[in-house]
Amino acid sequence: MFGSLMHLAFDAALLSMVLSGVRRGSGIGLDLNVFPADFRHFIRAYLEVGEWSMDFLTVVLGRSNYFTRSLK
Repeated sequence: MFGSLMHLAFDAALLSMVLSGVRRGSGIGLDLNVFPADFRHFIRAYLEVGEWSMDFLTVVLGRSNYFTRSLK
């Protein structure tokens, strides 16, 4: 039970990171106005987890010797 709950939480975090990457890469993001007002706060917080995770991963990978930063 605990293992499957952790698996679902990890999958949810990965999906949030993917949505963050799509927003950063293409500028296309979720329109929060289509969701009920009661859920907007939770959806915004969920998406902010993805933003934080992307920022954290960028810093960690940027410090690694195995990755290089290429500017377009």
